[in-house]
Amino acid sequence: MNTVVVGLDNGSKDYLGRREPIKKQGDDPLAKAIAAKWSRLKTLRQKTEALRWEACAFVQHRMNEFSDSNNPIKPVKLYNTSGILALDTFINGYHGNLITPSMRWFKLTLTGENFEDSDTIHGANDYMEISETQMFAELNKTNFYPLDKLATKDAVVQGTSAEWVYDDVESGTCVFETIAPWDFWIDKNANGKIDTIFIRFTMTSADALDRFKDKTPPNILRDVETDAGHNEHEFVLAIYPRKKLRSEKGKVLISTEKPFAAVTYYPVEDCIVEESGYDDFPVAVHVFEQDGTSAYGMGLVMKYLTELKRLNSMSRDHLETVQKVAKPPMSIPESLKGRFSGDPGARNYMGNMDAKPEIIQTVQDIGWLSQEITELEEKIGRLFFNDLFNYLMRQDKVLTATQTQAIKSEELALLASILGTTQYMKINPIVKRVFRIMVKGNRLPKPPKELLRIKNALMRIDLDGPLAKNVKMFAMQDGLQASLEWMQALHAMQMTNTLDNINTDIFVRKAFIAAGMPQSVLRELGEVEQMRKQKQALIQQQQQMQQMQQASEIQRNMNGQGNLNNAGGMN
Repeated sequence: MNTVVVGLDNGSKDYLGRREPIKKQGDDPLAKAIAAKWSRLKTLRQKTEALRWEACAFVQHRMNEFSDSNNPIKPVKLYNTSGILALDTFINGYHGNLITPSMRWFKLTLTGENFEDSDTIHGANDYMEISETQMFAELNKTNFYPLDKLATKDAVVQGTSAEWVYDDVESGTCVFETIAPWDFWIDKNANGKIDTIFIRFTMTSADALDRFKDKTPPNILRDVETDAGHNEHEFVLAIYPRKKLRSEKGKVLISTEKPFAAVTYYPVEDCIVEESGYDDFPVAVHVFEQDGTSAYGMGLVMKYLTELKRLNSMSRDHLETVQKVAKPPMSIPESLKGRFSGDPGARNYMGNMDAKPEIIQTVQDIGWLSQEITELEEKIGRLFFNDLFNYLMRQDKVLTATQTQAIKSEELALLASILGTTQYMKINPIVKRVFRIMVKGNRLPKPPKELLRIKNALMRIDLDGPLAKNVKMFAMQDGLQASLEWMQALHAMQMTNTLDNINTDIFVRKAFIAAGMPQSVLRELGEVEQMRKQKQALIQQQQQMQQMQQASEIQRNMNGQGNLNNAGGMN
């Protein structure tokens, strides 16, 4: 029998060295493949861990998870909380102006297979607006908003966050879960898109038996049988494209018919305890800022950690300096050793007044250090966009294009790239996932017949919160305003023929949408066309009646019976 020595010989009686049989790995090729893949993902993530966990420590993020034994963040002594304040201002400003339960912060639009606009599909805009209303109601009755804020903070601090969205069939609502950054490992495909995640979680023996039934491992069954059902065990849920995992011999291991496999692995027994699948990737992985070829991102705190550490070091020196001024070191005669007291009102008896205690002056001026700290605090605030968000939070309405461009155009432009990444990697997957779950659960209205005729329709999500509107004001509406000024100038120069190049209907609709007009207020293009036809028909009818009346009058005049030949006005 193959054996191995367990324990380390430390030369004491506590030596636990003993020979135990080597645990035999399971024969399940899927379990072996999961274990091998997890090991590779651990190696890849390990390269980023030191910086990520240090960033969390310097802003006190996720430091209070005392019950989580896997928390790798080590506390540090902080002497200045300006970094925490700058981070909180950014999170509250960014998340509060991007996603808020008090208003509609996204809008759904559709594009047909042949690039038909939703305006050309009868009933599409109204259907999407009703769906939005139902989805907002769904989000408001779940834990989405607080957990999404936590995920935003995860991404801003240590670069990467993961939000798991799934359906609770019993309650008929979506469930959102923000996974701790040390409990997941990710991988991306050849196109750079995150499509694989391994999630570590714990369950009690009793809960595991209730969930896994006849696939429950023997040691967990023993826990339940011996009244130790409260013991916790660690599992790993692997979610990946079903054809991506291969055996040692290169054979594709297909676990499900779904596009994405969901396999629960139990490391202690090296076995698979559950196999399932998803129609789409159920986790929104947000990489705040791409950092080279790594699947993990770079957060704002990681990026400016050097400045935070320098501020902390300077603040520590400043505190020590202030303490030296308030309680300076002293030179005490040896004769007073153990008998001198510096307390207020203390009495010290000395035989020789020439040998009295004296203050040792070690600090000359600390004003320059205070100034350096103040300047560094202001710099960190600017790096975290505090000036912009403090300004936006003082406004009671969305700014106009002129205001945003004149006051904060540069910072809005810089923030636009962050906003685009957030929409692509986090908001789009979450909204689409919620939409599919609600459609599958019959919690959304049925689409109109004309919409059903459109094959392979593409749903697009437009952000509509205060921050997104201000960015749009800076970009889109500014272009519309400039275009309108050109149109007015051309009209003033009587160059009206050049205006034939402009589709005024589309221009006006774009302007209304940019200004935030609800879709329910805008008429369908088909309705507009029908109204115009009715108006045109009415005008033609009126013209025909006028022509008939004029012809009749002419005929009457020719016969001498018109009003022109009758002074009394009687025919």
